[in-house]
Amino acid sequence: MENDKLNSCLSISAKGMFILSAVLAGGCPQVSKPVKLEPTSVPPAFIAVAPGDTQKSPHYLTGGTLNLRVLDAVTHKRVAQAKIAIMGPTLAHGVTGSTYDLVFGPLVAASYSIRAEARGYVTKVESAVAIEKLGTHNSELLLLPGAGQVTGRVVDAATKKPISGAHVYAGASTTFSGTDGSFSLSDLVAGTHILQVSKTGYAAASPYQASTGTDVGTLPLWAEPLTVDIAYSQAVFGNSGTRATLLGLEDALRAAGVKVQENDPKGANIRIFFTPPAEAASEDVTVQRFVAEGGKVVVCGEWGGYAYSVQAANKLLQPMGLAISADLVRSSKNLGQADWILATPRLPIAEPLREIALFDSASVFALPPAWPVLTVNTGYRVAATQQSEIVLGAIAPYGGGMAVALGDSSAWSDVASFDQGPNLLYQDNRSFVVKLILW
Repeated sequence: MENDKLNSCLSISAKGMFILSAVLAGGCPQVSKPVKLEPTSVPPAFIAVAPGDTQKSPHYLTGGTLNLRVLDAVTHKRVAQAKIAIMGPTLAHGVTGSTYDLVFGPLVAASYSIRAEARGYVTKVESAVAIEKLGTHNSELLLLPGAGQVTGRVVDAATKKPISGAHVYAGASTTFSGTDGSFSLSDLVAGTHILQVSKTGYAAASPYQASTGTDVGTLPLWAEPLTVDIAYSQAVFGNSGTRATLLGLEDALRAAGVKVQENDPKGANIRIFFTPPAEAASEDVTVQRFVAEGGKVVVCGEWGGYAYSVQAANKLLQPMGLAISADLVRSSKNLGQADWILATPRLPIAEPLREIALFDSASVFALPPAWPVLTVNTGYRVAATQQSEIVLGAIAPYGGGMAVALGDSSAWSDVASFDQGPNLLYQDNRSFVVKLILW
């Protein structure tokens, strides 16, 4: 029958959406006003999952996934605001919430360690977490409440002046001394702990036995001569002819009382790798041991992997929770010269530093408890590898020493990149990099 036939009407709503109406013969109805759909109630047992920040990997299609849940060991409720660090061939980090778990991936198939720290809880590290190719691993960490605290002050044994940046740690709990030498190591289990204090340029101190709830007073460290080794100086910017671009920095370090040598790690307590070549990757184990025993390593990259091996740089850095990304950071703050990145120094020193400028830097991927020391909050990335705050430089404690990653090298050299960018002489660039190396 004619009345049984359907007519199809295509109309456009006020929102610009196409609506297909199938009605009985007699014409199309007028389009009704859009109806606002209220969200449905979420079942109480439902827990959302939030993605962590995962370092990008060429093994993206074959990587595995880690689902992580962090609970209070007593109440078994979720712990919010816990800082998570995933350490292994792929680095990742995130912050937990009270109503969701974290998911990290893709992670290269391998064994990983998970570090979790949260205010009011004892820092925990879980090792040998196996991630399989294309597999999913569910992990649950239980954090013990910890209200214990140890305080004190680190000073130079000879001059009695405060030492800033001394690394103070007990087990997985770690902190740095402030500009007045004071420190507070918090969130410890009540009881007695073995406290260790170290600082590049000072002899290793004997461990201290400290009970929570006490101030250990003044902890003296004895200064020793500082020697800096500039590794692979013949390969700076991938060209033996550019080695002379580091002479200004070498002179600045010598003016600060530091002995500088090239390609000779013997006797050095600081090693600097400017744009390391591929062969530097063979030193990964040696560098890790060097830092763990109290040394400092500084690795400087360039934007997009220009004139150096990103893989070699990260083989040196990743075991210590740092990586230089193969991306390009530009500034939206410095209109007209987007390749001049105007950055904010966050080095905890008494003397204030002005603006720092870099030329087309790479970003730095840093895991807790690394300390960002150079950031740009009004920039953007080309070929971005992370979405959080743009970090251009960071310090990470490792054993008794420290590792430093910087996303640029030309900013610390005598000549500007392509004769058009900032170099060592720009405003506080020289002061910043010298203080960072010696801090």
